Amino acid sequence: MAYAAGKEAAQVNNAIRSYISENSLHTQEGTYQNISWLKSAAECGGDATGAVGYLPCNFSEELRLVLTIKSLLPITGLQLHRRWC
Repeated sequence: MAYAAGKEAAQVNNAIRSYISENSLHTQEGTYQNISWLKSAAECGGDATGAVGYLPCNFSEELRLVLTIKSLLPITGLQLHRRWC
């Protein structure tokens, strides 16, 4: 059971990383309380609010070990740093 919960947590982590990677210039500052923003509103309906589905529609808010997902993304501005050699 712990192995399955670990896989689910990794899937959420990868979904968040993909979201930030693809939306780095448009990601709003804030705290994201659930995972509905990682699910496609068009495909999933319900409480899903995302434009793209980074997680499947049937992905549970609660992991197998009864851990609740809370995403805290303290995004305050992104800067790109280039190093010229």
